[in-house]
Amino acid sequence: MKFLFMGGNLLEGEIPIEISNMTSLEIMDLSQNKLIGSIPKFSSLKSLRFLYLQKNNLSGSIPFELSGSSQLKLLDLRENKLSGKIPDWMNNLSELRVLLLGGNNLEGYIPIQLCWLKKIDIMDLSRNMLNASIPSCFQKISFGIGQHDDHYAPIFDISMQYYSSIFPYAYDSTTGILFINPSFSNILYKLHLEVEFRTKHNDYFYKGKVLENMTGLDLSCNKLTGIIPSQLGDLQQIRALNLSHNYLSGPIPITFSNLTQIESLDLSYNNLNGKIPYELTRLNSLSIFNLSYNNLSGTPPSTGQFQDFDE
Repeated sequence: MKFLFMGGNLLEGEIPIEISNMTSLEIMDLSQNKLIGSIPKFSSLKSLRFLYLQKNNLSGSIPFELSGSSQLKLLDLRENKLSGKIPDWMNNLSELRVLLLGGNNLEGYIPIQLCWLKKIDIMDLSRNMLNASIPSCFQKISFGIGQHDDHYAPIFDISMQYYSSIFPYAYDSTTGILFINPSFSNILYKLHLEVEFRTKHNDYFYKGKVLENMTGLDLSCNKLTGIIPSQLGDLQQIRALNLSHNYLSGPIPITFSNLTQIESLDLSYNNLNGKIPYELTRLNSLSIFNLSYNNLSGTPPSTGQFQDFDE
């Protein structure tokens, strides 16, 4: 079996360790159930590419054995009761494109090993108990740079020669699109794997070409301290950045004027001080900009995008 979709049901109990016997599994979706207990040690799932376990009641730490699933492109563990630290071995998941760990009880520092995930487009570490500072090496993460390189090229030539009683589907493992022809007719069905990510004060579902172009980093609702690293201004392709509800201090980096693709920037509920950099008027794509509940002073800019913002 390659695809296991059991999300959105009323399944209870623990995830059986016997799933590890499904060594060909590429997609596993057990999300939005009532599952409890720890995440099993899936040491045999070497082919796993998409793992959806979000919105359950799973507890314990993120198991080391997941580091063996080096083909993972998406890991969604949001809204569980996971505890402990973000593992240092995350850099083993070199193909990871989407990392969603928000809404758990993770604590400690953000490991610099996350900076080695060169293909990440979306990362959500929000609503945890992470402390210490934001790693300045985050600018090494792609967040969209090179997102249209060869790793998006389909591995299947989607054509009717594949649709027969022997091979009724075609799966593009790079984009996560499952093409299904259940009636073996000329009607083709596409199943796009979705990613839920919060931006512009709302939760949105991204899939297909929209997902390919979405990039974002959410570190909100933690206990992060220190200054905002100026190096984050190097994330020139990022579209959403949320650092709100932390204990960050210091000025708003002038380098944020380099975030030319950004559409949503939320720095509210921190201890930031100083002025709003005039250079931010260069951000022509910015539509949501929230700096409320800080210690800022001076006169805000009134040109460019700023003349269209609400209070």
